[in-house]
Amino acid sequence: MPTPTRVDFSFLIDRIQHDVLETILAGEVDFGVIVEPNSLQEHHLYCETILEDPFVVVCPEDHPCVTVREGQPLQWHELSGQKLVLLDYASGSRPLIDIF
Repeated sequence: MPTPTRVDFSFLIDRIQHDVLETILAGEVDFGVIVEPNSLQEHHLYCETILEDPFVVVCPEDHPCVTVREGQPLQWHELSGQKLVLLDYASGSRPLIDIF
């Protein structure tokens, strides 16, 4: 995996995805970084994937869903019935999780 190049920005704001879009549309910034580009269609904004970031399950090593997987990813249906904590609804990632 290549070492990421550090990029310096002249203006950096930390906001939820909806507010990122509103800031771009208002002309306050030149671009933003978001998780779910489907919400851009109604705004006629250009988007391009710059990272592909996997979702990961985090649990104790002795949890029942932990098995020798031989390089195979855990499947969503294997988590059925488990108690879990999720990202907040304000997170751009949450809608991606909810579709499963």
